[in-house]
Amino acid sequence: MNILPLILSTLLIMAYVSSSFFKERQATIWEERSYLGFMLAERKAREKLASIRYQRTASEKSKPDESTKKTKTATTKFINRRDKEHLSELSKLNIAPLFSHHFKPLYEIAAGLIKELYKDASFFKNSKIKNLEYALLDSIIAEAKKNEKAVELRQLFPEDSALHPIFYKMIKGTHNNYPSLEKYITIERKLNRKLIHFQFASIPLLVATFGPSATQAILDFEYQQWQEDGKIHSVPKHKLVEILENQRKKPFPFYKIEEYLEFSEGRALKTHVTAKDPETQITVTKEL
Repeated sequence: MNILPLILSTLLIMAYVSSSFFKERQATIWEERSYLGFMLAERKAREKLASIRYQRTASEKSKPDESTKKTKTATTKFINRRDKEHLSELSKLNIAPLFSHHFKPLYEIAAGLIKELYKDASFFKNSKIKNLEYALLDSIIAEAKKNEKAVELRQLFPEDSALHPIFYKMIKGTHNNYPSLEKYITIERKLNRKLIHFQFASIPLLVATFGPSATQAILDFEYQQWQEDGKIHSVPKHKLVEILENQRKKPFPFYKIEEYLEFSEGRALKTHVTAKDPETQITVTKEL
């Protein structure tokens, strides 16, 4: 009796069953990864949403009602939305355009922001790497060009091992000594707004963009406006130009950075937030 056909039939059946099992297992793994990716994107979107809503709530709470305006100095606390405790997604500098083109003012502002944030940190000021802020920024740009799916700074780890411990500390940050770089810089490639939202820009970003003297003038003006009516104000565009014209030393002429500045209100500007899981590319959108 020729048993070869029987053996072949058995092997084919086993191969079919194994293939089906493998495909089912693959589908299960993908479902698990997709679910995890969705949950991670969901969490990031909720964090962004909470940050923006907190910013708006803080601004609203700073406005006294009519009955308390006369005693506002004693009863109302000035909330500086540029301070590190009140930063939101709108406070960040978006450096994504540097991944495709070299915009010198934006490049210098980004490097200046890194230096302003970490100039007093021991790992930064004691480093032997020359022009460290430029070395770090160049590394971020180089990695972003290689990893186009990256949506967070932490995914752009430097290739140069000498930068590894410095970049790690910058991304991690601490509560007391120095902040995480991700609180101040974003890499949103499809962001539908200008690169610096002036009304919410952080103090270090103002220093990197306009210089310390102009930054102090901006902060003084906003505080004086609050003293007058108890409302949170931002320096209007014409006043900003006036402040900059009065500075003896400024990083850039206004016309060179005007294209990067957004002066519109945060509410009208942003109606939703998005977050993406880098592994599965699943995107979650949340309405404000």
